[in-house]
Amino acid sequence: MVRTKAGSLWRALPGALGTAGRVDSVELKVLLDEHLADAVEMLGPQLHVPSLRRVYFLDTPALALARSGIVVRARELRRPGSSTGRRADVVVKLRRPCRGKPPRGRNLVVELDALPASVTWSGSIARRLKAGAVTDRMAARRPARNLLDEPQRRLVEVAAPSVDLDDLVVLGPIDVVRLRSVERGYRIDVESWQFPGGANVVELSVKCRPTRSKHTVKAVRSLIVDRRIALAPHQLTKTQLAMRLLAD
Repeated sequence: MVRTKAGSLWRALPGALGTAGRVDSVELKVLLDEHLADAVEMLGPQLHVPSLRRVYFLDTPALALARSGIVVRARELRRPGSSTGRRADVVVKLRRPCRGKPPRGRNLVVELDALPASVTWSGSIARRLKAGAVTDRMAARRPARNLLDEPQRRLVEVAAPSVDLDDLVVLGPIDVVRLRSVERGYRIDVESWQFPGGANVVELSVKCRPTRSKHTVKAVRSLIVDRRIALAPHQLTKTQLAMRLLAD
């Protein structure tokens, strides 16, 4: 089994930043070969209250959106033990390999997703919903029509013109636990995704401004080495993994 070495993490990021033009943020991502409890112990005591999420994806049975680089994700969020304060959102992302510059748009938030050995850009449009809205609309006959607003629909239609929104089906749900820590001045998120059927994945991620990416990479590499955090041998995004597992 080939192990990912911490010193090699995110080496492609500087080159991607040099060609991507203006981006709003950078997110460093790495899958861990750790159980959630072990990862949390390694991150130290500065943990916020965990948040619980239920995540759904919308796609065709043949994953036509994923093949076109489009992700439609909806989620409900809450805090453990709380019957209030729930909120929901839906996001449409256009994700592409980092070749050339991403498009700009009034509603489009552009982020570089930096995996250990590759970088992609994603342009996303998010929409907040009332508490409980995702659960209710997932049960509707045409969930995409009920969830997406007009700018989100347009993004799907432009990127995947052959896909009819009415053909989209619900994939999931996936139960997610997110823990947040502040280490060495950086906000670190650790998420555990529990898939139907029992598969589980744990991801560590850190967001930063593009101008701070060099310092952030150095700090997170150092943290992984110092805490001896084990990295998964195969690195991909949670969404890529979700599509593989949910489509089976």
